[in-house]
Amino acid sequence: MVGEELCFSHNPKAENAKREAVKKGGEARKRERGLLEPVDIKSRKDVIALLEDVINRMRKEKMTYQEANSIKSLSKILVDLLKEQKFHDDANGWRA
Repeated sequence: MVGEELCFSHNPKAENAKREAVKKGGEARKRERGLLEPVDIKSRKDVIALLEDVINRMRKEKMTYQEANSIKSLSKILVDLLKEQKFHDDANGWRA
């Protein structure tokens, strides 16, 4: 706030305005959205398709950064597990 010693958040004169701003911010975060259909992921191609969907949802503002980041992190883990599974499957096939 111009001409004030304290910022908006700490200025007692702005207490009501701050309360309204916090309320509006909380309401803005609440939004109606349906649950997404489960995704069957069996291969790296499935992970690629999932990440493409995440990117498109973020671009359309249907998904928050935090949600997309969670999916990205879980996808990375899944890709690593799929690589490990393929390695073990290949190794077991070689020994047979």
